[in-house]
Amino acid sequence: MPAVWLDARGRIVMMNSASCDLLDVAGGFLKGRPVISIIDPEDRHDIVQFLIDANSAREGCLRREVQLLAGDGPRTVDLGLAYIDDGDDSGFILQLHDMTEQRATESALRESEVRYRRFFEGHTVAMYRVRPSGEILEANHAMAALAGYPHPKYLVSLNVATIYVRPSDRAAARAELDRVGRLDGRDFELARPDGSTVWVRDFS
Repeated sequence: MPAVWLDARGRIVMMNSASCDLLDVAGGFLKGRPVISIIDPEDRHDIVQFLIDANSAREGCLRREVQLLAGDGPRTVDLGLAYIDDGDDSGFILQLHDMTEQRATESALRESEVRYRRFFEGHTVAMYRVRPSGEILEANHAMAALAGYPHPKYLVSLNVATIYVRPSDRAAARAELDRVGRLDGRDFELARPDGSTVWVRDFS
């Protein structure tokens, strides 16, 4: 694990090879520099306050997610900082867990979810998702309007079989899905809550 040893004033004394790799610096390059020099300015306050408090109490530990100023660009890390009471050689040990790729993946997933939501909810084509059991998981506004409901929330948790006029149509659609994994356009008569019906073509 990347580790950095600090003196009591928070200056870098030694770094292991893993921390040098993480920060993209040569060994010894940062020796003697304040540890806050490698931490994004927005994240420095808590670190500085901890160094002051821990030196006064001669104990303490801190854990934060911060941005490091690495040679190859900012790195998101889970930072663990602990006071080491060793008499005249007291100081701190800093351990770093790189979270950059994990946070980037999470950010990409959130962005993907936002794009999906915009596409799904705003599309003019009626769309819905169901469990294999038939329970409707979600529907867009176009689907709600087609099915005769004022809002998609009224469709959620209904069994899709309830919107088929003829149960045999639902059974045939399910059999085709089980057999080939998709529906390439199957017509059925959809039942609305006001008693009216409408013919639709289903693709899955």
